[in-house]
Amino acid sequence: MVKLLALSIIMLSLSAVSFADDHSGDTSLSPLALQVNMCELNEGFDQDDLSRLDQRYLAWAEENDVQRTFVRQTPMMFPRALERPTYFDFHLGTHELTGQVWKKWLRSEDGRKLNAEWQKIATCRVVMNTLFRRYAEGEPQAGDQRVVRINWCNKNEGKTWDQLRERHDLAAQSGGPSNGEAVFWGLIVPRVGGQDLPGDFAHVMTFNDMERFMAYQRWFDLEGGSASYGDYNSSYATCLGPSIFVEDVIHMTPDL
Repeated sequence: MVKLLALSIIMLSLSAVSFADDHSGDTSLSPLALQVNMCELNEGFDQDDLSRLDQRYLAWAEENDVQRTFVRQTPMMFPRALERPTYFDFHLGTHELTGQVWKKWLRSEDGRKLNAEWQKIATCRVVMNTLFRRYAEGEPQAGDQRVVRINWCNKNEGKTWDQLRERHDLAAQSGGPSNGEAVFWGLIVPRVGGQDLPGDFAHVMTFNDMERFMAYQRWFDLEGGSASYGDYNSSYATCLGPSIFVEDVIHMTPDL
């Protein structure tokens, strides 16, 4: 089931490398390493077990000075029924910090112990990605809950990655493709561990709540947003259609 789910929310294309080499726009929003754990809870375990593991992981990360931003997404509006409790952990940090995390996770006794406990509680698939941040305002705090819209796309034949980047640059200048309702817009390009997954990249838009998302949806349906989306699909990239996730902010690392 995890593999089927991944087809809709994590994609990879080797051709995406040239697209992603310089797609971050403002240098203050530099690209981040994004580790995504696509997980299902194992039989006999529940959210309380997962929460206790989260706290032990956060304590380990603080002790080892390798704290990354950590958010958890659960499907809200998704194109298929889910057979088991499913969640997606997003760990964001610089490439250097991510390398340090994995070194200590694999080599330290405490790290190996936590890894074994994690595998006991959940069955996960790990994919390493790059997140290109194109627009952001404010900074969430641990405990915040938000709504995330993810839409995966393939570059259209005949278009270059430079042309696609220029279109995204234009959107970033006006606050992203959400009519000002989203507080974050970025693009995900999977890098390692997803060679079997189709697609080139994904648009990610984050909203503070469903009210803001529905304000975006109203603009999309009634005020011209769908025309812009249609032009993007016909002229630049063909997208599969969005899914919606609830995102819980578990830990924020400032100044990434």
